[in-house]
Amino acid sequence: DGLPFGSRHLSLVVLPLMNRKLISANDAIRKGKTGLADWLRKADVIWRKHRKSQEELLDYLNWQGKLTAQSPTGVYKLLYNTSGTHLCSCVVDARDVSRWKVYDLPVQGFIADTTSYWLETKDEDEAHYLCAVLNAPCVDEFIKPFQTKGAFGAQKGKGERHIHRRPFEVLPIPLFDPKDKRHQRLAELSKECHTKVAQFVANADEKTLTQPIGRLRQQVREMLAKELSQINCLVAELLGLPP
Repeated sequence: DGLPFGSRHLSLVVLPLMNRKLISANDAIRKGKTGLADWLRKADVIWRKHRKSQEELLDYLNWQGKLTAQSPTGVYKLLYNTSGTHLCSCVVDARDVSRWKVYDLPVQGFIADTTSYWLETKDEDEAHYLCAVLNAPCVDEFIKPFQTKGAFGAQKGKGERHIHRRPFEVLPIPLFDPKDKRHQRLAELSKECHTKVAQFVANADEKTLTQPIGRLRQQVREMLAKELSQINCLVAELLGLPP
């Protein structure tokens, strides 16, 4: 689950994906992946029984290219939540996953799920610059009037809000300029925050990490209060927002 400048854990999944192409049951057999082929055949039977359109299972899994459009390795991946009470962003360094392990098992790449918007870049500073901007409290505050609310939020006057592309639709976020000292400073602050969050997660007990995600995110923000204050001032100046 995503935190400001980090995550508390990664999920391990098996996807019918190889070299950014989907693999059918027949493809899996030819590649000697009999377990995957068996799963795909069983899943296809269930899908055909319950589907509400003529869409095939693999097409549904890859709706709008959500799988094949992503690079599992070789990039920095900027992520932020599609909905939630507050905007929350982090950077995943997926350049080389050869030493990654999830539940003590090796992985072949990192794929963002449907609850996250993502941007891929080979420029570390660009990813961290945007991450700092998206985590700035002034940005979160500015987009609130433009967000539609989910059922809970509509009833209670707060809670889950749809974020989607609002930050980039309603704010003039500049493209990363390596010559701009403010951009570079924001990238540096994001990297510092990622280091602190990674240390926090590594040293936290199970009770802390399994608390409701909203509460955990708030705890992280409080821990990063000094850095977020600096980020907020820079972003407010950059975007012409009240700090």
